[in-house]
Amino acid sequence: MAQETALQVIELQQLPIIVERLHSVKADIEQRTADALSLVCTEQTYKSVKDVRAQLTKEFKEYEAQRIAVKDKILEPYTEFEKVYRECITVPFQTADAELKRKITDVTSGIVAQKTDAVQEYYNELVAAAGIDWMDDLTYRPKVNMSDSVTALKKQAKAFVDGIVSDVTAIDAMESSAEVMVEYRKNLDLPTAIKVVDNRHKALEEQRRLEEERRVRQAEREAAAEKVRAAAAAAAQTQPEPAQEISVDPEMPVQPDAEPVSQPKPEPILMTRFYAKGTKAQLIGLKNYLEKEGIEYGNV
Repeated sequence: MAQETALQVIELQQLPIIVERLHSVKADIEQRTADALSLVCTEQTYKSVKDVRAQLTKEFKEYEAQRIAVKDKILEPYTEFEKVYRECITVPFQTADAELKRKITDVTSGIVAQKTDAVQEYYNELVAAAGIDWMDDLTYRPKVNMSDSVTALKKQAKAFVDGIVSDVTAIDAMESSAEVMVEYRKNLDLPTAIKVVDNRHKALEEQRRLEEERRVRQAEREAAAEKVRAAAAAAAQTQPEPAQEISVDPEMPVQPDAEPVSQPKPEPILMTRFYAKGTKAQLIGLKNYLEKEGIEYGNV
């Protein structure tokens, strides 16, 4: 019965009365929620704990329903007031503001357009006087505001064209003028164009140096291979000639008392030291040649 009475504390009365009633039930709610939190939840008691939780949830929802109902009733007069306020105040002001903005924009847009056309015409005259054909392809879009004077805008256009003319004059005097001009026309940034060309030249020079070093190494390898081939040919010339068989002519009688033919003395075995340098295929060929000729070899 006490809980049912507590649930009726939120009614559409003066706000201080609602606040007072809320404070009056605060202690009871805190006590009952604390008692619920002190419950021990076990396999045997979890159902009762679940029932307590369900009861607290139900009570909270009832309080929430009353709060929302009071809020809607409190806001209802303001909602009606806001409708009248919009009709009487907001709509007239906003309508006037939008129309005045349109009128101002019509005028200022026309003035900005006139300034833009004047500056663009002056820019075209500057480009024609500069005599740089590719400037005709540039798109010049000055940012024109109402506060900008035509004189100031023309000064900006002249500074832009004069800057390009100065850069082109400097580029024409450069050794790599064609390359720099190609890069300059991409973004009209002379320092960047020069840097790009310089970096390209450095890269090309480095590549040429690497190619020259490669050719030198190749020549050294070929010279070493030639030395190996010459050494192999020299070694082949030092080999003894194979003994020739002496054949007996069957038509000529053999003299039994003839002097025996003296056999040539074998050549002495000599040893020399050398090293070989060449490609893998060349060294393998040299090794096979030495083995084929029966030449003893080993590491030096």
